[in-house]
Parts: sequence; C-alpha cells; structure tokens
Amino acid sequence: MEPRLLGALPLLPFAMIFASTMWHEIRRYSRNGRATYGLSYCQETDSPHVTLLGDD
Repeated sequence: MEPRLLGALPLLPFAMIFASTMWHEIRRYSRNGRATYGLSYCQETDSPHVTLLGDD
C-alpha cells in the first residue's frame, strides 16, 4: 500500500464521525434555527452533559 494511504487510514473513522455530526447539525439548524448549547448537570446520574439551552 502507498504510505499516504496508510497514514490517512486511521483518520478515516474520525472524518466520518465529523461528517455525520455536521450533517445532523445542519439538518437541525434548517429545521429549528440557531441553538445555544451549554453544560447541564443531571442530579440523578451525578454527571454533566452538553444540552440545548432554552430561551429563558
């Protein structure tokens, strides 16, 4: 195999995940408009996670 191909092969899964994430975000943006993301804390699971923040 060509060395450039061997070097790019490990990056392929990350590129596919990035492209999929962008596709879903673009679809969400066209449906709902601009969104604000923020860190939210769930007391049930005792862990923070990223979520859409409301307008209020």
